[in-house]
Amino acid sequence: MFIDSVVWIALKYKKDQWHKEATHLKNRIVRLEKILVTDFVIVETYNFLLRKISLTAAQETLVMFLESQKVVILYNNFLTLSNSKKILEKHNHLSLTDANIVWFSKNLNIEEIISFDKGFDSVSGIERISK
Repeated sequence: MFIDSVVWIALKYKKDQWHKEATHLKNRIVRLEKILVTDFVIVETYNFLLRKISLTAAQETLVMFLESQKVVILYNNFLTLSNSKKILEKHNHLSLTDANIVWFSKNLNIEEIISFDKGFDSVSGIERISK
């Protein structure tokens, strides 16, 4: 299952508006067999934590992404980026990272995404998990 950067940020950043909800999702996340993230999600998460918390918090999260046996990192290339652009043409309210998650989800037949971003709700075939 994909987990969006807003969830990773909310888990780590106690002042985040979604921190309480993310804490409730933590047990569900821990039980997942496989967690999918893109390199874009990692960059967004790292940069936010670096700006809002500390270098240490950002680095700890990066190490978790890289060393966890459950986390599968999907890397972008020209094909994935150009196809994400096509998603944006239909759903221009999404961020590039979210469009990228949609593209990977559709191509991997993944129907659920853990996210607090309501933009995913308008994408057919994707169910957003937020509780």
